Amino acid sequence: MPVEWKDFLFCLVLGIFGGHKFREGRMGMGFLYLFTAGIFGLGWLFDLVRYLYRAIVITTARHSGRRLQPAEPLPVVPANLVLRGDDQCHYNAPVVHVLTSHEMVGQSGGILGTTIGLTPGLGLNVGRLSSKNIRGDVVESTEGVLCITDERIVFTAPKHSFDRQIADLSSVTPFADAILLQFGDRQDAFLTYDGLYICDVLMRIVNG
Repeated sequence: MPVEWKDFLFCLVLGIFGGHKFREGRMGMGFLYLFTAGIFGLGWLFDLVRYLYRAIVITTARHSGRRLQPAEPLPVVPANLVLRGDDQCHYNAPVVHVLTSHEMVGQSGGILGTTIGLTPGLGLNVGRLSSKNIRGDVVESTEGVLCITDERIVFTAPKHSFDRQIADLSSVTPFADAILLQFGDRQDAFLTYDGLYICDVLMRIVNG
């Protein structure tokens, strides 16, 4: 079963107790749902609809492999964004932002020194404790919504959200199940089956 439908079923069964919030790492909201029965059922129902919408959109995109055809006009879709002037939204769908950082993940060490013999069979270790930091790649995934307008790329999520100008976009690299957006020396990766379609939309906007 695809992971997005597993997420929906998990929310359906345990969401009233905040299980999906604990699973997302949002402990405070998890306890709030636990002690208020999913904020009196309203929060749980809202999240259930959100998970269902995400599962339907991702499943549709996965099976359609859609592209923006050359003669097809840019779609105009609704979005919960503040749009100014003639700015219009052309893409609005759930994605998963993937951030990889190189961080300290542990320490290793021991005692460095020498042993001084006091009597036969008895010695005194003289030395110091030495430790070395161990660094590795830490991957963090955040669910959110990606919106693309005539002027902006907006990612809305509990963490790592941003609002950037399309004019600052350096490159777009689509994959079968992801897309990589680069802004200067910063890269943002998103898991989505709409990678090629998003690339088509952005290229149409950039090239006029």
